[in-house]
Amino acid sequence: MTYRECLRVASLYLNEKNLYDYLNEDTTYTDEEMQRKIKYLCSCVDVIANEIACEYFPLNKTEIVFASNKRIPYENFTYYVVDLKYVKRNGRKVNFDIYSEYIEVDEDGQYEVCYDYSPKSYNGNLDEVIGFYGKITARVVGIGTVAEYCLAFDRFDEAITYDKMFKDALVGIAKNSGKHRVKKRRWA
Repeated sequence: MTYRECLRVASLYLNEKNLYDYLNEDTTYTDEEMQRKIKYLCSCVDVIANEIACEYFPLNKTEIVFASNKRIPYENFTYYVVDLKYVKRNGRKVNFDIYSEYIEVDEDGQYEVCYDYSPKSYNGNLDEVIGFYGKITARVVGIGTVAEYCLAFDRFDEAITYDKMFKDALVGIAKNSGKHRVKKRRWA
């Protein structure tokens, strides 16, 4: 899914025909107001993508990284690290300590690190891939984007409506994927 796809959905819900038409063309639009709106909506997409990745459906990656001075700096990772799952050396899990700028391990060398990450932010390319696949669709992210946009512009009733739609969609995805289970109750 790309920013363009999410913004198409958002433009439909916001009833922004000019924005929708622009997003369906391959031409460059020079109107400053349109560019500001697109940039702002893309920042809303970033907020929603981070919310989904950090609170609902974590994105994870496993990478091979190197420690020097018994430290693995976070800047060595491809993505922004949100949560560490494990650190392995030679196929075995090892102990590590987490600091604000690095992970501390017992010795220098090569490590396998599995972590949850936050998607990269908008870089000016509407066709940049956001990083969600499967059931997290452009429609879901687009609706969340509309909720953020409406909230920012004091359209509170609409923000509440779209936020509910967004959260309901996430709950539906979670139920269908089997991530949330309700225990059966015993009735006397």
